[in-house]
Amino acid sequence: MRPLTFLALLAATFVGGMFFGKSSGLFLGEKSGPMVMPKLPLTESRSLHHRKPWTPFTGSGEEILTRAEAASDHRSGLYFVCRAIEEADPAQLAQWAVELGGQQPSRDFQRAALAEVTRRWVTADAVAALGWAKSLQGEMRFSALNLIIGTLATKDMQRALEMAETLTPGWEQAQAICAIVDVQAQTDAKAAFVLWQSVPEKFRSGFLNRLFEFWGQQDPASAYLALAHLPSKIMRDEARRSLFRAWGRRDPRGFLEAAAKFPSQEAGEARRTAFAAWQAQDLDGALAWFESLPPEQRRKVSVSPLLENLAVTDLNRAGELAATLTGQARLEAFSQIADGLAEADFEAAVKWIYGLPSLRDRKSALYGLLENVENAGPAATLAAAQQVPDGPARLDFLTKALCAVGGHHSPFKATVLNGLPVEEATRILCQSDELLRSFCDADARAASTWVARLPPARINKFLNELGSVYASRDPQAAYVWASGLPVAQQALAMGGVLRIMAYDDGPGAYAKALQIADEQGRQDLLKTVLSSWMFKDPTAAEQAVQQTTGDVRSSLQDKLAEKKITDNPADGAAFLLSLLHSGNGEDAKAAEWQSGSLGRRWATTDPTAGVAWLGKLPEGKLREQFVQEFAANWTRQDPIAASAWIDTLPAGNTKDTAATKLVGSIHESDPERAAVWAGKIADQAMRESACRDVFPDWLKTNFAQAQQALQAADLPDSLKADWLKRAQPKQP
Repeated sequence: MRPLTFLALLAATFVGGMFFGKSSGLFLGEKSGPMVMPKLPLTESRSLHHRKPWTPFTGSGEEILTRAEAASDHRSGLYFVCRAIEEADPAQLAQWAVELGGQQPSRDFQRAALAEVTRRWVTADAVAALGWAKSLQGEMRFSALNLIIGTLATKDMQRALEMAETLTPGWEQAQAICAIVDVQAQTDAKAAFVLWQSVPEKFRSGFLNRLFEFWGQQDPASAYLALAHLPSKIMRDEARRSLFRAWGRRDPRGFLEAAAKFPSQEAGEARRTAFAAWQAQDLDGALAWFESLPPEQRRKVSVSPLLENLAVTDLNRAGELAATLTGQARLEAFSQIADGLAEADFEAAVKWIYGLPSLRDRKSALYGLLENVENAGPAATLAAAQQVPDGPARLDFLTKALCAVGGHHSPFKATVLNGLPVEEATRILCQSDELLRSFCDADARAASTWVARLPPARINKFLNELGSVYASRDPQAAYVWASGLPVAQQALAMGGVLRIMAYDDGPGAYAKALQIADEQGRQDLLKTVLSSWMFKDPTAAEQAVQQTTGDVRSSLQDKLAEKKITDNPADGAAFLLSLLHSGNGEDAKAAEWQSGSLGRRWATTDPTAGVAWLGKLPEGKLREQFVQEFAANWTRQDPIAASAWIDTLPAGNTKDTAATKLVGSIHESDPERAAVWAGKIADQAMRESACRDVFPDWLKTNFAQAQQALQAADLPDSLKADWLKRAQPKQP
């Protein structure tokens, strides 16, 4: 192991995780198995840094960590830990294992030190180390046992198996055997697979990825045949992916030839994996093989990585290869070439794209280019634009380039637009709603300057949205900007600005709305401000609502009632009654409309309160609306309790309405009971409507029972005859 590799490995053990976490080497992963870390060789640790004379260390586990933490630098501390453990005798290792196991897992060097002490103790006295691990509890016990068995397996496989058999049968023993499987797979994966199969199926956990990766390096053909012996599709899929990756690295060309005999889905996966591995090892060889394929075979192989690499080394050849493809493969190929070339030379990629003779190929390639716009930067984008012919193509390139940059990269959009002639930048903003919207979101201050240059129709479309975004960043600056707009545009922008301001400063936003000279604009703004204000401070907003009139008042009272009902149904109910009795027509309309919302709310949260409130309601639209929604929702949620309530109602419209809703809720699950309730409805039209829910379907599922109930129902004979006729099977 090279020194840097060793350092990186050990450094990873000091980061995060629970006690005996994955980084410690003492963690049994859910799917990965125990991570048996290599020993920390003293020769490697010496090469890291330390040159001072060494004094043999015989202190405690606590002193190991204290001395390491007090070292002048991390490498010195690492050297101390490694050498102290390297020179310890078995008795000292046993003492340290117990002491380090009791340390806080967050301490520097603790995890790696404990793991390495355990490994070296196994080498010196495996029986004692195993005895210590058996004295532990929970996850710590599992992790330590697996580390010990796995470490022993690297030295003496047979002894490791014998010691694993001394463990508690079941999960503990099975996982220890799987730890041996993980070690054995590195040298003899076929034998490791046989051992893995000896573990009861319910205790097999993971290990397959590494097992089949090693097997793919050793004998991929036999590993592929072994896939069929795995007990589940999930296992087969995971193992196959690991095998294919290893097989591709081992012999990509041979793997491609073998893939021709696989089932179609596996063959496609194998071709992609093998071809990608071949390109990484031998680009020219992979390309020559691909070009030798007949056209119908080329479509089965993805050339994206190849084209991305080839674009930098041989652009002409990459383009010629892409031109031989058809359909979606061709579109992806040109996009991939542009992507690869743009990473190396953005301007060259633009020049190549707009030199392609086919408009379709240019559009496809443009997508690959746009993935690199942000990395290229504003200056490169502007320079590249100079290579695009003036006209629609240039505008299209710049528009798509600016759209490709995320909204949080605000300087990019503004910098590019400011670098263009005003006329050209204005045309770009005029042709894309997506760009203008993202520009407003990215940099509202810069966007406000550019929006003012647009045609009136475009300005009006985005003023409200721009006002909202601008105010969320800088409310005072946004208000000043909106105030300076022409009167015809001021209300549009102010709507967005004051809507945001009202959340934090309702009275201030309300006062600003009152200053708008235009009557209609002022009314619209008051509605906007008060709608936002009431969600932050409904009590204060309610007082301001009382000063409004007409449709504005009706709309606001409606929203205020909705807010109160949502927050507290009882308060909402009291508010509806106050609106109903206020003597104001607009208030009464709002109360009637929102009584249905209250009915839905109480039916699902507190039906008892809904029943009590109904007793306070006079006849009228508000009562009708409430009953409609309350009965419909309660009968769906609890038809038995709802029917008991309906039975207590006096005859009249309320009872008929509630019974109709009950029939609608139960007619599919209990048509016999629904028919009884339909018969109790006094109003003839409502009774017939409820029966239409019951009998036509019931006659189709249980003709005899439904016919008997229908004959007894208080319905016109003509209607009964029609339903019976429709339910009869047609004569051949």
